[in-house]
Amino acid sequence: MLSTDSATPDTLRPGAALDPDIATAVRAFAAAADARDLPALDAILHPDFRVLFTSAGVQGVKTLPRALYLQLAREGKVGGVPREVNVSDMRGRADLAWAEVRLDGAAATFTSVMTLARTDARWLVIEDATVYAPKG
Repeated sequence: MLSTDSATPDTLRPGAALDPDIATAVRAFAAAADARDLPALDAILHPDFRVLFTSAGVQGVKTLPRALYLQLAREGKVGGVPREVNVSDMRGRADLAWAEVRLDGAAATFTSVMTLARTDARWLVIEDATVYAPKG
């Protein structure tokens, strides 16, 4: 259950106690991507999932729909690298939640705002808006 602010029902306050299932879903997505575990990715991604992707210092945003993202994972073109996951500043309203996420790998950092939708009593990742920053 989401913690609520009495002034705005169903809204998470920054720093408030958060539904642990939101962070669990974010971490499950990251772990599945890092391992290129296609069945686990399929299970945690909402049917309307998409990635919004840009690189630090580069103008423009690319969109990867769910099917293309899974194809790229299957082909070894995304994921496959272990990353440290830091989930912060989660917020939500009703059946939607947002989490700021930093994924640190050996060669790059991804700074994301992930949107999750509660479907059939579980949280699924519906969007990953991420900025890619290579290290070094």
